[in-house]
Amino acid sequence: MTESIATLVKNRVFAKGQGEIITIRDFDDIPENDIVRKTLSRLTQEDKIKRLANGIYIVPKVTAFGILTPPP
Repeated sequence: MTESIATLVKNRVFAKGQGEIITIRDFDDIPENDIVRKTLSRLTQEDKIKRLANGIYIVPKVTAFGILTPPP
């Protein structure tokens, strides 16, 4: 069960596309909030997403000049 929730979270994150903001609220329909948070944390540690603030993440847009993040 845990693996399927983690896969669901990953699929939703990468469906957003590069440069898109992801918030913890995007996963409100998933009752296992701890698994969602752990999965987002692991994706951050693997440099697949970047943490902008508590509960706010971005799928980084990678260009020839580096990683672009949205303006504040």
